[in-house]
Amino acid sequence: MAVWFDLPLGPVAIRPGLRYMDAGSLYRGFREDLSDPSVQEGFDVTLLEIPIDVRYRMPLPFLTPYVMAGPVLRFPSGDEAIKDNLKEFSLAGSLGVGVEVSLLGLRLYPELQYTFGVTEFTKGFEVGGVEINPDARQHLNVVMLRVGVAL
Repeated sequence: MAVWFDLPLGPVAIRPGLRYMDAGSLYRGFREDLSDPSVQEGFDVTLLEIPIDVRYRMPLPFLTPYVMAGPVLRFPSGDEAIKDNLKEFSLAGSLGVGVEVSLLGLRLYPELQYTFGVTEFTKGFEVGGVEINPDARQHLNVVMLRVGVAL
């Protein structure tokens, strides 16, 4: 779920927003290494994200296609077992394409966006006697297909 404010400035538009993302379960499959079967299989992580998209718009009569890019500020939280092992802040970048469509007095924004982690989002930690040290190259990346509605 996301909300955003669109500020068009000619062919360029700046669009800051606020987005909630369920990143799903991390570290699935590591349980085979544990001697304690009571340790859960994965850990759920959610993110509060602040994307700041800069859109370059190409106005046409009925459609306005655009490309966009910008930073994404991420504030993760997760299961109590790993909550303290997530960094308080991480940074991502985003690239995408979309189109503004005017339809029945509404503006629709179908988009395809790739968001890629720039900084790490976890620290090393221990679960069930097993130390987990994420690889420095491990980042949270996501491809989103979404539709926005402007009121």
